[in-house]
Amino acid sequence: DAVIDYLSGSGSNSLTFRYTVAVGQISADLDYISSSALAANGGSIQDGAGNNAILTLPVPGAAGSLGANKALVIDGVAPDTTITSSPLISTSVVSASFSFTGDDVGSGVAGFACQLDNSGFSACTPPLVFNDLSDGEHTFQARALDTVGNVDPTPASFTWIVDSTAPNTIIISAPLTITAVTTASFTFSGTD
Repeated sequence: DAVIDYLSGSGSNSLTFRYTVAVGQISADLDYISSSALAANGGSIQDGAGNNAILTLPVPGAAGSLGANKALVIDGVAPDTTITSSPLISTSVVSASFSFTGDDVGSGVAGFACQLDNSGFSACTPPLVFNDLSDGEHTFQARALDTVGNVDPTPASFTWIVDSTAPNTIIISAPLTITAVTTASFTFSGTD
């Protein structure tokens, strides 16, 4: 039930109106709200002879109406993305597999864009596998795109650490001589 303003067309047989879809608005087939939805709003619509136009429109959905003549889909709702499976939290994972889904109440999910470690989003298809990952922190992100171009504004994200390097143990002190000693003392440390 938004108001659509006149844009151009004076002196011609075609009038143009502009409507900006707001976030959250949705319609499977846009139509006007009633047969009296066209209003001159202080202006006039006339033919070349100066006769005023009849402003009564066909009943919404009936022959001749906007909804019956054009399939105008309005989808101002962005899709939502969910990561459905991810690597186990393990310090030895050097490959990772992700499954993800999208949900869209409007026109439907058309695809996904993904990135690993801020490499830039590019088209992807689940499941997505990354192999031979370097040690360190990694972040995977996925976002759904719907059929009219809306993109999930908050991508699904998963962060984990790969640590495939085993720690080293170093003995830094030991008894000088072991002969008849029944106990010995050692000091050691580890690095990773």
